[in-house]
Amino acid sequence: GHAIIPAGVTLGTSAGTHNAANTLDDYEEGAWTPVLSGSGYSFGTHTGTYVKVGKVVTVSALLNITAVGTNTSSISISGYPFTASTATNQFQIGVVRQTSTSGVLYLCQINVNTTIGGLNSMDGVTSGSNEIFTTGNFGLSMTYIASS
Repeated sequence: GHAIIPAGVTLGTSAGTHNAANTLDDYEEGAWTPVLSGSGYSFGTHTGTYVKVGKVVTVSALLNITAVGTNTSSISISGYPFTASTATNQFQIGVVRQTSTSGVLYLCQINVNTTIGGLNSMDGVTSGSNEIFTTGNFGLSMTYIASS
């Protein structure tokens, strides 16, 4: 007979044994297109890339915002390449940096069990959330745990 050799790299097991729970058998990389929406905002072209190793997904993207809303406006991001983990109350957070010399920092998130999240200012703003308050290009980076 033929020996069955499992695909992937098995970690943390003794020689000659196979433990499916410890097998790294999923690696993928590719492009994704962030979709931004928000009242009062206008958007240009957005591009992104991702790498997925097991359930760990790292995304990066360049976002282009051509008009801004008010400090009570909000921005939603959809189109993340994989659905986030179903773990209750475990919103996963990344960073968005304005690419101009001022380099203002923002937070992005992906909601539990979805491919949708938001974009938020790191500064508390009275009577608003002040999502993005200037036009330009913004770099996004986030690592999150996928549901599968």
